Amino acid sequence: MSARRPASAAALALLGGLVLAPAALALPVSPPEGAVVTLADGPREGAFPVPDAPIGPDDPKPAGRSGQVETEVWRIDNTDLNPAQLLDAARSALTDMGYALRYDCAAEACGGFDFRFALPLAGAPEMEVDLARYHYTALVNGPESIVLFASRAGSSGYVQVVSILAPPGPDAAAAPEAEAGAPDPAATGATAPQDAAADATPPVLLAELRRDGRVRLPDIDFDAGNASVLPGSAPAIAALAGMLKADPEVKVVIVGHTDATGGLDANLALSKARAEAIRTVLLRDHGIAAARVAAAGVGPLSPITNNATDAARARNRRVEVVLQ
Repeated sequence: MSARRPASAAALALLGGLVLAPAALALPVSPPEGAVVTLADGPREGAFPVPDAPIGPDDPKPAGRSGQVETEVWRIDNTDLNPAQLLDAARSALTDMGYALRYDCAAEACGGFDFRFALPLAGAPEMEVDLARYHYTALVNGPESIVLFASRAGSSGYVQVVSILAPPGPDAAAAPEAEAGAPDPAATGATAPQDAAADATPPVLLAELRRDGRVRLPDIDFDAGNASVLPGSAPAIAALAGMLKADPEVKVVIVGHTDATGGLDANLALSKARAEAIRTVLLRDHGIAAARVAAAGVGPLSPITNNATDAARARNRRVEVVLQ
């Protein structure tokens, strides 16, 4: 397990009070300064569920993800942090290390009682859970999944961290062959798949928007050179609408981006028109209030890479949602 961490123990880094684990430890994060480790278990062969959707009373319990499982529980005494804030440092550290957010929810939005008891969390006194005040985050990085769960009891906060490292399999890094007949993004207005969110569900979009102030909207397709939204864009727009309905206080700006092909003025106009087209779908088809969504276009003025190749241009053509 330690081989998958940086080799140098001198590579300790402090981020928001959270210490990144040295090579000798399997978990990728360590408790914040002053925390008490109430439980440390593993690594050992086992399974642990990693839900990526709410769980209600009629939903089956999620199957456990198998592999090397390691668990720690931390108690942070005399803290005013709420459950979401208790996870902020760990979440930030993991995403900075390359872990992708899979799901993020708070007690009622997760499913309350049913969600909590779908997870085999540690018991009291090591781990205390308030069914009305907990927060769950799941992240993934290649074969490893991480579950973060936080709650409060009295003046103390509790955090359980679970790492599930899947057994070795086929080389996941190998690029799949292109699907026969699949359209070339360079020939359309499509956003590049490698820039899409790993799981564009409303909770994931909302969590990334709150964390980063912006989130890229994946799989948005337009006819080349115009602002006609293609049918393949519907799931992503529906996810964005779901995100806005999940938190009625959120207001956003939809920002269109183009590559550098063609004139600047034309690209600025095209990017704005595409953002306006998505806004129109949100208002017309999903009932989102006009005051909550604005549209803007920056054309090629905010690239994420150069425009030297078709693949690079496809990456630069994108739609982002920015928190107001």
